[in-house]
Amino acid sequence: MSNDEQWQKQTALINDAFSAKMPIDAFASLARNLSAIVGKSHTTLWDRCAQHFALDAIGSTVLGHNFDAIETDNPFVREYNEVMAAIANPIYLIFPWMERTFVRKKLIHRIDTLTERFMQLLTDKKKNPGDDMMTFMLKDPAMSHRELRDNMITLFIGGHDSSAGAISTLFYYFACHPEIQRQARNEVMEVLGNAIDSTIEQLSGISLPYLTACIREALRINSPASYIVPRQSNRPVQLGKYSIPAYTSLIVNIYAIHHDEEHWGSPDTFIPERFLEYGWQKSGWLPFAVGPRQCPARNFAMYEQRTLAAIFLRDYEWSLPEHSIHKGSLKNAFSPFALTLPHDLELTFRRIPEGERNLSGVPKAE
Repeated sequence: MSNDEQWQKQTALINDAFSAKMPIDAFASLARNLSAIVGKSHTTLWDRCAQHFALDAIGSTVLGHNFDAIETDNPFVREYNEVMAAIANPIYLIFPWMERTFVRKKLIHRIDTLTERFMQLLTDKKKNPGDDMMTFMLKDPAMSHRELRDNMITLFIGGHDSSAGAISTLFYYFACHPEIQRQARNEVMEVLGNAIDSTIEQLSGISLPYLTACIREALRINSPASYIVPRQSNRPVQLGKYSIPAYTSLIVNIYAIHHDEEHWGSPDTFIPERFLEYGWQKSGWLPFAVGPRQCPARNFAMYEQRTLAAIFLRDYEWSLPEHSIHKGSLKNAFSPFALTLPHDLELTFRRIPEGERNLSGVPKAE
């Protein structure tokens, strides 16, 4: 982890980059591309679609690179998935000493190859700047090549896997709750209608409160990150009845807080309406963490999900197929980084003819 001085420098730059204009047009274009591809099949492996959408979103808007993951079998994506799967080998996680005794040379080579790809992306970006966040960061003369590379990798992983997991979870709960899906669709149709282009105001949380509540509830019940990155106490501190010595590693368990009965009634039940209530438990909702180290891309992620969900709610209705392994409960993949990412999530989509689309509205929250 960066020390305070490094962290402040990096955070200021990244926050400035994410404070630029929200790339709604890019999100919408990618969502329409994915909608067209999903329309060619009946049942789709949605977690893979979500990953490809999230990768193209982070690639085009943040890294300034077209991975074209939605429409092609991109080798970059394949190599990344292979590296993550190898790192997640449970034997090496349970017995870490094996890394020294049985060195995984093939994995090391794959990681080196992937790192070289990132280095090449950075080199290309310096030669061909564009309208993206990496170009914005390149304008800072104090940023070293290594810092730029590390930021690129961090943004790639943080904005790609976590977004894909959040999107998969949201669509799963819409599939499980057709009435909630219908209510979200009514809201989208009332605000957006059949217009091709949408404004940032139309896709805001104020304009789409019910859809936003659904996204927040999905982030609560199956947050992509199950804990906040460990921190170390720099002095003794008293937390309630607990005495924490100096230099103690501290971890905030997001999953436990999000499923605490005291904060959330019926915590294992998907209830978007809880986020429409005045004074909902903001202190107990931590998908992006809180405080000065909270995720700088939180607004980016919310607009990304709202845009994709709005376009799909207008175009399709969807459900779990009869043979789904997720009947009854959502199954997450095993992850070495405590990410909760739905695995092998198939969804069955039915395109809604324009004549069947419900143009009636739903009551907005006060």
